[in-house]
Amino acid sequence: AAIFTGLMVMMPSQLAIVDDFSRRWTDAIWSASRRVRESMNPHQVKYIYYSLLSAYVLWSLMCAYFFSSVPKLMTDFIANFNNLALGVTAFQLLWINHRLIPRPLRPRWYNSLGVAGCGVFYLGLAALVFTFKIWPMIVGESS
Repeated sequence: AAIFTGLMVMMPSQLAIVDDFSRRWTDAIWSASRRVRESMNPHQVKYIYYSLLSAYVLWSLMCAYFFSSVPKLMTDFIANFNNLALGVTAFQLLWINHRLIPRPLRPRWYNSLGVAGCGVFYLGLAALVFTFKIWPMIVGESS
């Protein structure tokens, strides 16, 4: 009964996450790449979606396999990977704001400073977590 209840609670949310990931990146690829739009017909966008969906599922299975003996490492790795993604995204946003947006519409210096601070914080956090938590688990040191 507990397994059934757990599946009924977790499965819809996990399916929604996987679908959201695949849809978001399909939209980003289709919208951002003129080459993709010119080389594919609109009804072929499903190939992008299902390729991303398959890659996500394959990545999840690989993580489950490689981290099966140390689930704590998987949790730390994935959480820290999100820190890395947030840091990189902050600097991408700065680049976009100062390269692609017309000068009159660009954010003020203190807004950009805040985004840069966010990037430094999350990249620094990722480096600290990797150095003091993940690396010792990888090399087998106890923490």
